[in-house]
Amino acid sequence: MKTKLTILALSALLIAQCAIAKADKPQFVIADKGFAKAAIVIPQDAPKSAQYAAGQLAKYLNKITGANLPVTTKKVKGFNTIKVGFPYEGKLDEISIKVSSKKLMEITGEGPRGPAYAVFDFLETLGCGFWNREIETIPSSTNLTVEVGYEKTEAPFMEWRNLSTQVYGSIDDCLKMRANACSNISDQKWLDTLGCHRFHIEFSHSFGSRWLNAKKNDNYNKYLECYAQWDPPRTNRSGWAICPTNPKTVDVVCKEIEEYLNKNPWMTSISLSPADTPTYCRCPSCEKMIASDPSKAPTTLYIHFANQVARRLGKKWPKVKFLILAYMSTVNPPTGGIKCDPNVGIAYAQLWRNHGRPITSCERFTPNIEAWQKASDTFYYWEYYANFSDYIAFFPNWDIIDEAYKFYATHKFKGGFAQLPLTPNTPLGQHNVYIINRLQWDPTLDAQVLSSNYIENVYGRAAPDVRRFFDFATHCRDRQRWVWQGCYLRGSNHLLSAADVLTYYLLSKEVEKKISRDPLRRIMGHRFPCSALELMLFRYNDVLAVPKPRRFVMPTREELRHELLRRWGDSGSYYWSWWAERGDPLSFCREFNKYAPVPTAAPTYEKPSFSVTAKEFNKNGSTVTLEKDQSGFEFARFIPEKRLNVTRTFMDTKTDCIGWEVHGGVTNRPYYCFAEMRVDARVKDDPAAAYFGIYNVPIYNGLQIKKNQEETGSMRVERQKGDYSWKLASLGKFDLTTGSLVWVMAGFVNPVGNTDVRRFTFVQPDLLEKTVSFPNGEESLYFDYRSIRANNKATIVRSNFDNFKYFRIASTNTATFDIPPKNFKDGEYYIFARARASVKKPLVFNAAQFTICTVDKNKVETPIATECFSASIGELPWQLIPLGKHKLQAGVRIKLENLESEFVDWRDIVLVTPNVFEK
Repeated sequence: MKTKLTILALSALLIAQCAIAKADKPQFVIADKGFAKAAIVIPQDAPKSAQYAAGQLAKYLNKITGANLPVTTKKVKGFNTIKVGFPYEGKLDEISIKVSSKKLMEITGEGPRGPAYAVFDFLETLGCGFWNREIETIPSSTNLTVEVGYEKTEAPFMEWRNLSTQVYGSIDDCLKMRANACSNISDQKWLDTLGCHRFHIEFSHSFGSRWLNAKKNDNYNKYLECYAQWDPPRTNRSGWAICPTNPKTVDVVCKEIEEYLNKNPWMTSISLSPADTPTYCRCPSCEKMIASDPSKAPTTLYIHFANQVARRLGKKWPKVKFLILAYMSTVNPPTGGIKCDPNVGIAYAQLWRNHGRPITSCERFTPNIEAWQKASDTFYYWEYYANFSDYIAFFPNWDIIDEAYKFYATHKFKGGFAQLPLTPNTPLGQHNVYIINRLQWDPTLDAQVLSSNYIENVYGRAAPDVRRFFDFATHCRDRQRWVWQGCYLRGSNHLLSAADVLTYYLLSKEVEKKISRDPLRRIMGHRFPCSALELMLFRYNDVLAVPKPRRFVMPTREELRHELLRRWGDSGSYYWSWWAERGDPLSFCREFNKYAPVPTAAPTYEKPSFSVTAKEFNKNGSTVTLEKDQSGFEFARFIPEKRLNVTRTFMDTKTDCIGWEVHGGVTNRPYYCFAEMRVDARVKDDPAAAYFGIYNVPIYNGLQIKKNQEETGSMRVERQKGDYSWKLASLGKFDLTTGSLVWVMAGFVNPVGNTDVRRFTFVQPDLLEKTVSFPNGEESLYFDYRSIRANNKATIVRSNFDNFKYFRIASTNTATFDIPPKNFKDGEYYIFARARASVKKPLVFNAAQFTICTVDKNKVETPIATECFSASIGELPWQLIPLGKHKLQAGVRIKLENLESEFVDWRDIVLVTPNVFEK
């Protein structure tokens, strides 16, 4: 479809035709005044790949110029020659474009895909934009030339570029996006289109399914000893896991692989990976092998097994790689020196992490990868950019992709596989497809520029509204550092207030409105509100309770539901989207409709705060004990060594958890959540000596439709070696719903000693967000940015959406808050500061530092205490930072110093009386 040249397309076209304005530069003429001046020439015995590439070039050049370029196997008299798809040797999928003279241009590439990639690259140079399955922007120019001497040779950084998404509809989509595989496009389609098999790397779950399928040919009974003994001292065997140390297992699996490779000789990899389960074999032989490695990780079993298979089959199939998926029971690397054979590689999948933060901010990710790279030379990734519980749920992850692919590039990953939503109705889901594919080809590209280009071209007049939507969604996510965005999570209360839901809806509808009459882009606007419509249904009662804009008429639930269903029906929603969009969401709506809509009542509190002491903890794990300190104060203790006697899994609520399950008396009210705890860190600057979090049972329109707990908050408790003092950990503000679990668990990235918890304290928001005084003596003093002094290099910034102001402090600079003498009552206070830091590295332990100090009449500062806080590249969320309990008087100074940050933002200071936390 033709469209007017955008500024970006025009710029690209002018680059390609730069000699038009330079008479002294010779030109290769493709079209003149709408008439063809060049012919596309393919080899006499052209393979399908050359025919395809030539056909695509002709199709789009004809669209641009209106000319009809001939495609032939011979030069055409009177026409310039564009040779396409002639043999070329280079790196895998490399492209080659060369304008040798005024008469000759060559477009080709390595293998069957290279010529197609080269054609689409050249068309993009001319100003074409291949943005997604529906939107292409094609310039219009009856005169088309390219400067003689133009040349481009480029190979993709990653050899395997695959996504799991229904946003691809054809081989065309894959090649335009620079992918060389897609899960929903069959091998036969690749053969029919390009005459080649798909490029396929195999590392999916294979034991119990592809190899030793327990349900096939009576394998379970025939080869019982080959399956995992998973629950000693009993001898039950799992049909989903193998016994890797049994020699017969190697024999059977090798036989099955040989049969498979004989039928599929084009395959270049074989998966030797556990099923999607944490189960592993615990027979005496396997337990002995696991114990032989210091990591005590079941991974050792699978490396040993893969090496045996690779040695046996490698001579006959030297080009085949045998790959292990590092996932669940195999995610942790061995540390005792065992290595993968040269023909054995690793595919790494870090599922358990916060999917709203860059993967490098996961404290397990980088250390694991770097340890793994001592054990193998071949790496692929398995990535996640979808909410599998609900593909169109609120799930802002558009800004975290760049950091991941830069990491994969610097750590020499050969490519991988990313799971994305199986529907085009996910907000900006197709944006992610575009960004990921470009970064797989060239990870050095600027993702922000890619994103801007995509939004500009795909949304046209609505581009500013999409950017505002983008910024608003990420702003909501970043209000609190420790909110958890999991990929199996439906609830939204921890991320969005009722007012946010309404704003999200209005911004989505504005996008639709701006392009509703644009014939090219209307479909994108039509889909855009799907997420907001579902969210409005799920939070309808909440939204009823908030103030509405003038002239806004709240739609009924029936109207919202009808509109959502209509969009699913006519927006080109692809295969399988019903699984995530039309299953539970619609059953939830049926539950809502059993009750009349009632505005959610404002939360009320019987008391400003309450604490739960250790003796009240009702969900402790089996290895947690109740202890007393010298003063007789009870606390819960978890000793890591006890865990290994029971299980080798980590963060298991059945064993590790120090927890309290919320009862009905405090249901559905937001509280700031704190844990008074201490951790015996054993390494310097441990980023996760322990974890503090909450599993919420979500409430939709006042109903707990499903009782399952969802992880909504998870905090890395950072500690320094030798600091075994009691401190407050501040998780953030979360609804306490009946059945929710507030918990602390020990860290496992580094060795740690005891983890102790005295109490959990829950504080109503007013005490930490304003100055208040309650009859029971609980008080707080709140000071915003106006009470903070900064030097000349600090600037005042206004939040775009929440309308508060804060100081931004440049590198190496400081800002101070002095306790004012007026109306201040001397005494002990807990001190809290809201701040955040921007850094250029992952997991910076000391990004900035608060110092509490006295100041004498000569303005000399004497430090009382210091407290650092951390930050990580690619994220900028606000943190409520506890600075401890201190005796304060007028004139005491709290100073913020920028240590390792580009800048630090400081929003406010809150002083809270001790009786809030010491009940």
